Amino acid sequence: MAKIKIFFNTIWITAIVIVTLSLIWFLLGTTAFFKRGIDLVTTVYYLWIWIPALLFTSISIFLLKKGWFPKSLTVQIGLILVIIILTIFFSKNLFSQVNTEGWLHETSEKDFFQTTKDGKYKYQLELINLFQRNARAQLNVKDLATSEAMVLSIDIKLDDIGAILPRSENETIEEEILLWRWSELNPTDVATVYTLTTINLTSNQEVFEINMTEKTVRKIK
Repeated sequence: MAKIKIFFNTIWITAIVIVTLSLIWFLLGTTAFFKRGIDLVTTVYYLWIWIPALLFTSISIFLLKKGWFPKSLTVQIGLILVIIILTIFFSKNLFSQVNTEGWLHETSEKDFFQTTKDGKYKYQLELINLFQRNARAQLNVKDLATSEAMVLSIDIKLDDIGAILPRSENETIEEEILLWRWSELNPTDVATVYTLTTINLTSNQEVFEINMTEKTVRKIK
């Protein structure tokens, strides 16, 4: 009987560990380590899988601490099968439903590639981890004369972006790009200074002054 109890408890403790790790993984993954909110679909998973899995581990820990052990061999076998089935069900669903983008892997929304009117630079605005607390924006610029590439941090008010409008996938038609683009980089009277204007992102346009030589960005509007 003692050996059976040790075997029984070993399986049960292993199940608790696996389900607990699944609970932690799901919590951290769905919130991007607490950097984003929970959507409707994820809320359903919390209600129907995460909370029952938490109850399973809580009740299991309570019963193990109390030293509870069924005397009937039939009940022991049946309970082991139930524990194994629940462990597989909870762990499989909790692990598989985690989106690692924006947490383990950054998620990115990119504007069309465009060229400045003077033909000197190719550029693209990129929004990283949008709708999360660790969201940021950057401007990817390439000097067409020297092929030098630079990445400039742009302090766009990303919290003001309610949603990204659906865009045309055709990047070869200039009219489509002008209609759906998120930014415009224009030369100024100073050769190395350009202005970046946001478009179709927030209700208010934002304007930045960019010095290509010094690689600096200053918000002017």
